[in-house]
Formats: sequence, C-alpha cells, structure tokens
Amino acid sequence: MPRPNQNHTHQTHNRPTVFLTMTLEPNPSRDNKIKQIELIGVPGEMQGGQYIVSDTTYSFMDANISRPIFSKSRRMSHLNWQKLKIWLVDSTNDNGSFDYQIPTVDHRDFEIKSNSPESALKGIYVLDNELQGLEYRHWQQTARSLFQPLFKNFVPPPQFPLFSLDKSPLYAWTESMEAQLDPYAKMKRSLFFDHLIIQVD
Repeated sequence: MPRPNQNHTHQTHNRPTVFLTMTLEPNPSRDNKIKQIELIGVPGEMQGGQYIVSDTTYSFMDANISRPIFSKSRRMSHLNWQKLKIWLVDSTNDNGSFDYQIPTVDHRDFEIKSNSPESALKGIYVLDNELQGLEYRHWQQTARSLFQPLFKNFVPPPQFPLFSLDKSPLYAWTESMEAQLDPYAKMKRSLFFDHLIIQVD
C-alpha cells in the first residue's frame, strides 16, 4: 500500500520532484535473513494532501529489488546481514547533485558491473565495511551473488511498433499484449535511476 515517507525535493526540468524513502520488510512467516530494506530516492506524488509512493511505483520497486533480494537471501545459509540501505541514483542528473544525501563512492567500495548489457541498471556499488583479507573476499562474493541478479530485472522488453492512432483497436491490443508480457515495461524504458549504492548493516 502507498505510504507517506520522509521527503526530499529535487529540481528537475524546472519542476520540483519530491523523493521519498520506502521501507520494505519480508513476509514475517518466512525464515528471513535480511529483515529490512530501505530505498532512498523514490519519486513521490501528492495525494490527499501528503506525498506518497504510488501503488505502481511501490509494486515496481518491490517486484524488482526488494522481493528478489529477500528471496535470494533466504537461500544463503551463511548470510548474517540484517538490513540494507539502498540509494537510487541517476548518474545523468544535470548538475550531478541531489537534495537528498547520497554517499560518496571511492576506490574502497565494491563495484558490481552489469552482466546484462541491455539493462537500464548500469552499476551497483556496495559501500566498504572495512573488512580485510579472506573475510573481505567472502563479503565480496556474497555481495555479488546477492545483488548481481538485479541487473536482469531492469532489461526493457522489445517494444511493439507504434501506431499514430493511439485510440485504435490495434494500439489497444499492443498495449494489452505488452502489459501481459511485462507489466513494468514502460517504467523500465524510462527508469528514474541507473545505479544503486548499497550500505550493508
């Protein structure tokens, strides 16, 4: 369900966009390793006098980020992570700055490169936790195993031919077919972020 969250304003194309923070938790009936995922930088919309995350956006983020992570983590017996904080970052932002705080990424942080060339998600950075040696290599392997599968979730499906008469039966049919193949096709083609920065707690 949509919910109010902490909001941050960012000016985009002369129109203010309010970014919210979403907190997602897994089904309590499952044996979950990760207990909470916080997503920062989710576009909100005004409804009933307050900013909320729309049902569509909430479902999109849940289906393509949080649910796959929760599901994968349950199959990783060695995992001892409790909480993830994930910043959604648009590297094409005109002035390279945001009104909500984004961690600075440097050489100590672990970069996971996309293994899906067509993905709209281009990169993932996991913030350094100051581990060393074998413990650090094990942490890297865990992060890659858990997060790299996310790239394939943001591959836009092939687009049906466009028709000039957007009210025509043929147009309606193509819209229906696309929605059946991938209900999030339009959102993947106009994704509002292209990188993730992840902090593990």
